[in-house]
Amino acid sequence: MSDLMESHVRTFNDGVRTGDWEPMLKHFAQDDGEHAITAAFAWLRGGTGRLALEHERGLVTRLTVVFDE
Repeated sequence: MSDLMESHVRTFNDGVRTGDWEPMLKHFAQDDGEHAITAAFAWLRGGTGRLALEHERGLVTRLTVVFDE
């Protein structure tokens, strides 16, 4: 997993726990990106899927979450 994906997942989980989403939102850019990272995930409360981050210059430009059926 890339550093950007690991950082996003960590700050997302921190946001769920604390309600403070600002650290995660700092990873997002305003423009469309050119690169993508995809990772499989599993929720602790059940469910799996794929998380895709498109990014440019270290900032997330698009986040896509697809849940498995």
